[in-house]
Amino acid sequence: MKSSRVISVVVAICFSLVMAGVAAAADKGPETITFKCEKKGDVAFSHVKHQESATCGDCHHSESPDGKQVPYAEGQKIEKCGTCHTAEMAAPALNSSKKALHKNCKGCHKAAVKEGKTAPTKCAGCHPKKAAK
Repeated sequence: MKSSRVISVVVAICFSLVMAGVAAAADKGPETITFKCEKKGDVAFSHVKHQESATCGDCHHSESPDGKQVPYAEGQKIEKCGTCHTAEMAAPALNSSKKALHKNCKGCHKAAVKEGKTAPTKCAGCHPKKAAK
């Protein structure tokens, strides 16, 4: 009787751990994110592919009340870049989602190439040519 209780507790703990892992894996965001770009063509960003080589904090962060960048914390709500990166932002180099994305993506891609990895560093690598109208 006592051993069956122990087994039941062990099974319940294992089940809970598995379900916690499933829940965490399920909350990794969308597989693909489309960044709109009227001029050069939309970017189909493979969120899944980037998760294989980057941490959430490599791209995501938040902002303190005084406007300073705060590192990503596990479980924090992820906002669209344009929520904060607007014309009202004090830093001109980051005052649009386009500027923030380019700064982050280009920096990471250039670093990857220096490490001998493959990553696009030219516009057409991420932006497909726009179809003629």
